[in-house]
Amino acid sequence: MAKGVPTTARRPFGRSLAWARELRDWLASVQRTMPLRHRWLLAALVLVVLSPYTAPVAMGGIAVFAAVRTVRALKSDPSRGFVRAAVAGAAALARESRLFLPGVVLFVSATASAVAYGHWTSLLPTFGLLLPAGVAALWFERTWNRDDALHSTHYATLLLLPIAAAAILQIAFLPVAAYGPRVSGTFGNPNVLAIALELLLPMAMALYYHVWSRTGKAMLLFSISIGWILLYFTGSRSGVLAAIAAAAVFYLCMSDRRPMTIALALVAVVLVAVAIGHEEAIDALKGLIPRLGTITLEIQSRLSLWAIAWTEILRDPWLGRGLASFPLYVQGTAFADRFHCHSLYLGLWLETGLAGVGAVLWMVGSLVVRTVRMLRASPLRPYLSGGLAALTAIFVHGITDMPLMNTQVVALFALLLAGLSVALEPRRAVP
Repeated sequence: MAKGVPTTARRPFGRSLAWARELRDWLASVQRTMPLRHRWLLAALVLVVLSPYTAPVAMGGIAVFAAVRTVRALKSDPSRGFVRAAVAGAAALARESRLFLPGVVLFVSATASAVAYGHWTSLLPTFGLLLPAGVAALWFERTWNRDDALHSTHYATLLLLPIAAAAILQIAFLPVAAYGPRVSGTFGNPNVLAIALELLLPMAMALYYHVWSRTGKAMLLFSISIGWILLYFTGSRSGVLAAIAAAAVFYLCMSDRRPMTIALALVAVVLVAVAIGHEEAIDALKGLIPRLGTITLEIQSRLSLWAIAWTEILRDPWLGRGLASFPLYVQGTAFADRFHCHSLYLGLWLETGLAGVGAVLWMVGSLVVRTVRMLRASPLRPYLSGGLAALTAIFVHGITDMPLMNTQVVALFALLLAGLSVALEPRRAVP
């Protein structure tokens, strides 16, 4: 073989091997340069997506670590004393944090609601999930800088491929689950996987605007494409609609006309196909809608669940009944197997009361308003747009479902709120 022939020409899979070597070298460089706190964050993210049972362990571990570090910091100033230092720290948090006061109101409201109605089992998710997730989010908000928040986006995006691999293994090797051919991967429920993808995909789309190498863009596009395909095969209609709404918000915030032009072109093609083929095109479109045959039945069941929740809310609209208390009100009915009322808004009101609903709106609303104001001038515009898109997905999905019932989703949502709050803080420049 001639000496001047490149190595990639000598070997039939030379380019593939070169791409694999580049990926290997990149992963090795990431490992060498990754700070210890980022390694712990990546480990926590892996635990979050691994299963619904390991996600509370991750949040609980972060919360315990945060509590220990905080107590040590308060004891390190003997001149003021522990109590005075704690009061001063809480006052500073109340002034500076966007998550602290609404988080306290939400926690107190959920706890008081459970105690008032004697629903003691509701204290388990309150103290076992809501409190650790809130403490973890608050810790990240106070200790992260923008660089940490951006890296959390990178790490979350890296998890798209392992999540997809787990779903593929489920289809290939495991028997058909209770949800039929719908994929759920490590999330145990197809709808939960769809919600997690709604949170992760906008972050991956944001990252695309800050990746410059051709290989990096190709890998990222591949991950995003796999994520969208996986979302479709969850069979979650609300998930697909919420993700489409999130994508629309993201590209509107970015003022990027190319994706919007492509979307409008696709809509035009569909309308032309319907006009020409009519019945054949309509039948083909129906075939693309997940679980079309069950739509009528599920609409009726959701209306019934909403009526049950609303009836109970009207009995005491001020005080909630405690987290995860909805099953108590469907015992002996045809919906005894339902764990929630399939509405984020009615569910929050029923379980945490008006104060809890107000706390969530306060927390999310303050972040959204601040993000919209800073959007155009911020150098982190893609990430702020991704955060708005992810919040849009959660609250659109929440019209017909209860996205914040699962441990994994709550953990990802807490990290999203913390990262968005840090990105909005002008004094925390990237080092």
